[in-house]
Amino acid sequence: MVVRAKNSINAGLPARAGARHDAALRWGLVLACTFLGAAHRALTPAAIICAALCGASLSAEYVKRPSYEACAGILLLLCMQNFCIGLGAHLFGNTDESLRYLTQIPFIVVFCVWAGGAASRKMEKLSPQSFCFVLLLAAMAVSLTLGRGTLTATLVNVRNLTVFFMGFSIARYNLKESGQFKKFAAFFMGLSAAMFAAGAVLLIAGYPLYEAIGIHEVYIAKAAPFEEGRLDYRFFTTLLYTQYTRMGSLYYEPVNLAYFFAAALLVSLLYRWTDNGRVRFAACLVNGAGLFLTFGKGGYLMAGTALMCVAGERVLRALCAALGIRTNQRTPYVAATAVLGGVLFVLFCIYYVRNIGAAVLPHFEGIVKTWQSVLKRPFGYGLGTGGNAAIALGGEGLFSDVLAAGGETGLLSYMYQLGIWGCAIFSVCVLSLSAGGEGRAYYMLFAYLPLILLAVSVLQDNTFSPQCILPFMFLQGAARAVKSEK
Repeated sequence: MVVRAKNSINAGLPARAGARHDAALRWGLVLACTFLGAAHRALTPAAIICAALCGASLSAEYVKRPSYEACAGILLLLCMQNFCIGLGAHLFGNTDESLRYLTQIPFIVVFCVWAGGAASRKMEKLSPQSFCFVLLLAAMAVSLTLGRGTLTATLVNVRNLTVFFMGFSIARYNLKESGQFKKFAAFFMGLSAAMFAAGAVLLIAGYPLYEAIGIHEVYIAKAAPFEEGRLDYRFFTTLLYTQYTRMGSLYYEPVNLAYFFAAALLVSLLYRWTDNGRVRFAACLVNGAGLFLTFGKGGYLMAGTALMCVAGERVLRALCAALGIRTNQRTPYVAATAVLGGVLFVLFCIYYVRNIGAAVLPHFEGIVKTWQSVLKRPFGYGLGTGGNAAIALGGEGLFSDVLAAGGETGLLSYMYQLGIWGCAIFSVCVLSLSAGGEGRAYYMLFAYLPLILLAVSVLQDNTFSPQCILPFMFLQGAARAVKSEK
């Protein structure tokens, strides 16, 4: 007997199919709300409320029926949010600052999906990861008593300090079955191919097409400066004395897009998401080309360091076996590989500064100046007072030296705000997500990924923003939940 869906617009469909169709409609409604909210400032509050209600209803659905669609829907929303904002605002001539609030819709949805799931499992034993997250929330609360930036800047930093754990938790619950994760990986590869195609079209068409889909309106929403009549500096890089245009695709941001393609490349190279070898090879080519064309050093570092850690552990194991050194424990190999990788990471940074420099020099200057500021006040300056977001959203004249307040460096900006002790709690919380087993290279990777994210965030301000961090957290959460394949 076929069970029919009740109380659904899809009453004629089997229960599971009807639920999936309802969920797809709600994800579509979130995107429509983003578009309509961008059309006119008067619609913005209603759009945000509607998106929150959709997130709450989706949470209830995924609590009953865990599904890869939770992570897939969020990933699609991250890819399409700027397109919906830019196109809606451009078509209807909206350049109001209210566009800023629409950029928070993905986080609102993520929060609703996470909170609903957390509330439904409130009686479960508190995991070490959740305990670390509670400590982080306490550190953030204490930081607010020491000082704070503007309300908007504070909320943006709260988002960046918490969204990584929410994404991890959502994936750990919804991708705990290997079949669900394989479906998510296939969706991810299809989405990355679509993002590459859109990026290639925009790269060829150039500024006129970007303007037509609202690139200036997107940067108003991001509270970021931009240049009229042309693509701004974010879309250009110099390589071997020649200037190149960078791929931004529907992310409208090459730096953030680099993280997306880095995560996709790691999946396509290390995970057997389909048995068709030609399709996997094509996905590797597409994701590799997409990452290369972004010219994003954060994405390069993420993918390159991750692959080196996986290869390094295998080489170390082979070397130890050749020397007759054997152990059934993986921890010594992971520790040795992490230490060696850290040393090579530092040496590479030193070499890069001395011999290449270029656009990366402000990041290193920011590290030095922020550290000097932290030493003057090791307990922190207060939540929302540091980093590029605080500078952009804090108003004129608030910061005499951008780089001394955590600009251009993510981890140091958190240290500036929370203090050394608060940043240590944040780092422990991230490292507590470490996962991975003895099986295939894909699962080996996730013992290192949290450490790599922390290292790269020293050189990048936006590593823990939703568009950059969530693809990695979905993979990390799945690796934590799914047993290693032997």
